[in-house]
Amino acid sequence: MQDKTGWELSIGLYPGILFGFRSYASEGVDSDGDEYTQTIHVVYVPFIDVSLSIYRY
Repeated sequence: MQDKTGWELSIGLYPGILFGFRSYASEGVDSDGDEYTQTIHVVYVPFIDVSLSIYRY
């Protein structure tokens, strides 16, 4: 099986004032039964967060 990588960029709102950066990691199984590793990098500025999700199969 060939390794695949996908990504997604999203912008959201949150209630608060925060400056910072954080990464989250998780593993899961998609609807086709393929296992993947997900890493999410989030940048927080007052009232807005920008996140980059990276999926590796």
